[in-house]
Amino acid sequence: TWKYWHAPENRNAVLALYALAPVSVLKKRDLFVNYEDAVVIERIIADRRPEWIDDWIAHELEKEFTQLRFPTIRAWIRDGVCRKPAVDGYYRMFSAHLMRTKELGEHVPPISKQLLADPGLLDDIEGLFRVENIAFNTNEWLTRGAGDDHETWPEALVKLAAESHVERARLLDLALDGLSTDLKQNQLSGFHGFYKRMAPGPDELAGHQQRFIALLCHPVGHVAKFAIEMLGEIDKQGKLDAAPVVSEIQTVF
Repeated sequence: TWKYWHAPENRNAVLALYALAPVSVLKKRDLFVNYEDAVVIERIIADRRPEWIDDWIAHELEKEFTQLRFPTIRAWIRDGVCRKPAVDGYYRMFSAHLMRTKELGEHVPPISKQLLADPGLLDDIEGLFRVENIAFNTNEWLTRGAGDDHETWPEALVKLAAESHVERARLLDLALDGLSTDLKQNQLSGFHGFYKRMAPGPDELAGHQQRFIALLCHPVGHVAKFAIEMLGEIDKQGKLDAAPVVSEIQTVF
């Protein structure tokens, strides 16, 4: 019952487990962590510095819900308490945390400022293009209650590229790489929407012609449509190598 899980005796027992128990105990599904105790547990783990911390963090990040917070993981990485997680859940948490619109009534800085405040996060941008996450989703609820200076991930990345904090060519390549992954259709839509938001120039488009041709056989219709649209733009600019396009365009039908 709710009363049982929140009893002081049970809460103290859970804290003791995090202070003393092996990781196999902490992975058990019936181990309930009280919201108020989560911060205390973070301090216990940081002080204990167990050899199994990387394994435990990976386990927590792959759960449907965890009390572990992204700022805590980043602090542990900086302090040498743990290594940067390599699991997909890290990138899901990364994308969601930076695009949050509220934080206990406090103002949330734009994504670009958060990234520059912790430059190590710039290396994690690549993961957003290969892992299922909400960074490129356009659902209205994602920006509900946001401040006037709120940035979406695409807006932030365009800004960082314009200011040379992130390599522009690399972002364009990542967007096209993402279109070749087996991710949900709305995320794929976000990838090619981001590519167009970057407003690639004639030479950039022409340099990607072979990649657009490869997308003509994509099983998702709007991705193939994007490829046709980009090849059309290259043609308008007089830079299209028509022969390979004519050879492959039949796959669309």
